[in-house]
Amino acid sequence: YTGINSSSKGKKAGGLVGHDDGASTISNSYSVSTLDGGMEFIAGLIGKHVNDDGTLSITNCYTAGTVSNVANANTFGSFAGELSSATVTSSYWDVDIQTEGVGSGDNAGDVTGLTTTDFASSSNFVGWDFTNTWEMGIVGGVTRPVLQWEYFLEPAVVAFNSTSSNGM
Repeated sequence: YTGINSSSKGKKAGGLVGHDDGASTISNSYSVSTLDGGMEFIAGLIGKHVNDDGTLSITNCYTAGTVSNVANANTFGSFAGELSSATVTSSYWDVDIQTEGVGSGDNAGDVTGLTTTDFASSSNFVGWDFTNTWEMGIVGGVTRPVLQWEYFLEPAVVAFNSTSSNGM
């Protein structure tokens, strides 16, 4: 999970991965990042994938963030800037937040756009494990899938006691 606000003047920036050369796996992940600016290959999940060393596998992922002010208009999207030679399964982006899901690449059509209303129902996430991995929760004030471990983390409690001879 990532949720960042970032401004960029460079290339290949992603909310989760900036650049992947292949043979990687991204699964059970999401990004609600906001990215502003950059030259090209800017996106909420992955900026750019090229098949130098193997096929990228993306399974059960989504993005619900915005990308704006990218110089090369064909290389940005809520999900990926460029997505080629990838296997994409059951992965989505919120079309009400960003109309562009994938900027370019032969796998651009493999990512499915859902409305914000569609995101509120687990039945729209085909093949996702809502028993052991995901559950419906609130992200940015909107009902969306969240990873179960997010709710099992104990908040950090920091105790600070200061005593000194000068009263500070």
